[in-house]
Formats: sequence, C-alpha cells, structure tokens
Amino acid sequence: MHINPRTMLYILTIAQEQNFSRAAEKLFISQPSLSQHILRAEKELNVSLFRRDVTPLVPTYAGERMIAAAREFFLLEDRLSREMEDIAGERVGRITVGASVTRGAYIIPGLFSSFKREYPEVELILKEGSNDMLLDLVFSGQADFAFVGSADSNFEQISLRNDELLLAVPKAHPLLQSLPPDTSSVRLELFKNLPFILLHKGQALRNIADQIFKDHGIKPLVAYETHSYDIACQMAASGLGCTFIIENAPFYHEGASKFHLEKGIYSYPLLMVYRKNTYLSAPMKHLIGMAQRIF
Repeated sequence: MHINPRTMLYILTIAQEQNFSRAAEKLFISQPSLSQHILRAEKELNVSLFRRDVTPLVPTYAGERMIAAAREFFLLEDRLSREMEDIAGERVGRITVGASVTRGAYIIPGLFSSFKREYPEVELILKEGSNDMLLDLVFSGQADFAFVGSADSNFEQISLRNDELLLAVPKAHPLLQSLPPDTSSVRLELFKNLPFILLHKGQALRNIADQIFKDHGIKPLVAYETHSYDIACQMAASGLGCTFIIENAPFYHEGASKFHLEKGIYSYPLLMVYRKNTYLSAPMKHLIGMAQRIF
C-alpha cells in the first residue's frame, strides 16, 4: 500500500479546518477536487477517514491514525530539511513563533528585530493566541516555538523569567483612601466586592487569577473580560475595576495603584517551549539563546 504525501497533506488540512470548503481554499484547489481525492483514498485504503454526518467535520479512528502519522511525516520532513540546511551552511529558512497577546507586545518586537540583524534571510512568522491554543500549534507542528505561561510534559521547556502578579486598583476608589500612603501589600479580601476585569479563560494569566480567587475563597464579580492585557490595565486605570498585572511588564497607567498580595506570592512564568524531539537548526538555536539573553 502506497500513501501519497499529498493525500496526507490534504487529510491534515481538513482536520485542521474541520471543513472541506475551508480546507480546499487553504490548499488552493476546488472543493469537489478535494472531496474526490479523499474518496479515492478511502476506497484504496478501504476505510472511512472522516464522518460526514456531523458538523464540524470529525475524523474516524482511521482518520485519527492517519492524521497522527501525517503530522509525524511532515515533522520528519521539516527536521531533515533543517538538518540539510545546517550541513550546507545555509542561513535561510522559516521559523514560526507563537506568543500570547499579553506578552507578545513586549517580547516579539525586540526579539525579532535582534534576530533579523543576525539572520536577515530567515523568515519569522508570528502566530497569536491563548496559552492553550499556542500549545496546540506547537504540538501539531504548526509553530516551532511558543512563549507561554504554562505547559505540560509533552514539551521541552526553557524558563526565561518568573514575574510576580500584582493587584491593580483604581486610585480613585474610596477603599484606597483608608490605606497608609506607603502601603505596598494588601489583603485581597478588602476588594472582594469590587468589579474585576479579567482575561478570557484559557489565557495563562486568567488561569492564575482563578487560582488566586480560589485560594482566597473569593467568588469575584467579573465585570469585563478581554483578550488584551493592555486593555484590562487601561480599564482598571479608568476606574472600571481591579485587575492583575505582571510585575515587570511595562505599566504606564497612572490611574491605578499596584499592590503585592499579603497572602501568597503568585508567579507568572515566561516559558519558551518547543515540541520534544524537534531538530533545532542553527537559526533556531540562535533564537533560543537570544531569548535567554534578553529575558
């Protein structure tokens, strides 16, 4: 039995898009051509690869095995390509980097700029998403690296820094008037009845915020949710509620005061992760080293 690499690409793209039409558009072929190609493959393999009776499209067990094999095939192809580039001394290629909206704003500009001065011919692609989404991209081979706040044992992890989370409270709130001017730490319970501005679930900062509330026995009044860390900071500074901020991240919002929490120190790690058994080309190793020096 021979399986065409193009068939594997088609199956993998359909799995990613969960739709024949979107997959065909991404592959730059017509939807009927894609459907006919998959039907021929299913006939040759004597299995069904996708369930057509549900929306969005989901793979069968045979389809899941084919998708897993396709991912490994293209990762191996990519690994071999990078290894050959290193042997040939090439300074070209492509590196895809994932970052959350929260940290991408202060990680990516300086890192990409410094890297491009050393490797101007290596294309850098940026993908943004939540912590969980970025891990999925790395695991599926759609991203080489991701900057995240948490990861599991499926990934190689490089710890770059460990920031503390602080509480940001609007300066105009009456509760602050009763605190001594030099107060640096507060009890979270003092603010339990105030509205909070939080990031959406699935984002690393929100996961830690939920743990803080749980540890303090507080059910917060979530007034607003946003994907943007900077928007949350601006809303707090505008008097709309409290939020959690990263200690060493830029914070230019004069309308909010920052406090450590008296009970517990909650860290917000910055990890650079990549898939295990990934071949690291010379440019990729350089990017890792540069990230370690900068952060």
